[in-house]
Amino acid sequence: MESFRDFDREAWRAVHAVDAVSILPTGAVLTGRDLIVETLGAHFDERRARWTWTELSRRVEPERVGHVLYETVYEVAEAGVRQRALTGVTFGFVDGEWVVVCDQGTLLP
Repeated sequence: MESFRDFDREAWRAVHAVDAVSILPTGAVLTGRDLIVETLGAHFDERRARWTWTELSRRVEPERVGHVLYETVYEVAEAGVRQRALTGVTFGFVDGEWVVVCDQGTLLP
């Protein structure tokens, strides 16, 4: 979460599994770390958004799998954009590190 907030593309890329899946609030499914990073590239290039989150729940099987549910807000004030969502992130323990294997965002009113 911090690397996305801080516009650190390489750190954000590194925390994703090569075969990660991202399900956007539109229903679009992005498969593969490179496609996910490419699709969200404007976030890192433009550096205009404010990204905040609150952790709502966390379930972890040590050194196996974990799931964290966040309430998130993505804002670009000068563009009048404010998107509030529930974002679920599933982590896998791969080669001694936690990496994102899947995330899904659901828009909230």
